[in-house]
Amino acid sequence: MKNEKLKLEEIVGYLPFWLNVNLFGRDYELTGITHETMYTKQGAVLNYSSKENEIKPILHPLKEIQTHIHKFSDKLCTYGSNDKFGGIDSASPEDYQLMYKLHLDVYNLIGRGLAIDINTLNK
Repeated sequence: MKNEKLKLEEIVGYLPFWLNVNLFGRDYELTGITHETMYTKQGAVLNYSSKENEIKPILHPLKEIQTHIHKFSDKLCTYGSNDKFGGIDSASPEDYQLMYKLHLDVYNLIGRGLAIDINTLNK
């Protein structure tokens, strides 16, 4: 787990929904990303390749799925009870889209130490 790195494919689904990330202790909302560059709502342009180990998405744990989408689907609410690959190995593309929109940790990034649990932040 110490040598794991955040992969672009693990965050790209969140980008249309302004993924919140922490980089060197400062929070940004990502609006786009290319191979080497991240674009933020705040107007900052960040070099992705040199900072990939420092970027931490800020997400809700998947176990909170019932809190966030209890009215959408009973099927979705069962995902949080299974930890295999984030508990959603049978999710449809529409299910993923909704979970990305709600910033739920669909790839167990929090558990792998690659993301920050939003509940641990001081509001």
